[in-house]
Amino acid sequence: MLRESDVVSTKSWQAWARQELGVPTIQRKGPTAAGVFISDHGIEALIRLTEYCKAHSIGRRISHVDSVPLYYEKAVSAGWFSDDDDLRTQIDSAIYEETDPEWVRRLMSSGGDARTVYQEWLEHEV
Repeated sequence: MLRESDVVSTKSWQAWARQELGVPTIQRKGPTAAGVFISDHGIEALIRLTEYCKAHSIGRRISHVDSVPLYYEKAVSAGWFSDDDDLRTQIDSAIYEETDPEWVRRLMSSGGDARTVYQEWLEHEV
């Protein structure tokens, strides 16, 4: 029995999503829709999207867990994702990548002006 906190990769997400939604995984060579989604939005967003699918009984309508990313637009329209969630994920990634302690401090304490600080960090990186 996997928990949400056990999800750290595409493979572990597939096992967890299969368990949560009651649908099988798909064996495929090359990139999967879930893998592409993770590279674009992150694993946390895929977990949240899986929770959306479970809450809306979408598992009964899909044939395998790799179809979950196809419901992203519906989840966004339903308010399951907000710009602040994406910004927080981007800032967390920036903190992980940054080696300069000053930038790490600024990113961590950005609060209300997070978007501005993140934009400055992006310009600094270029």
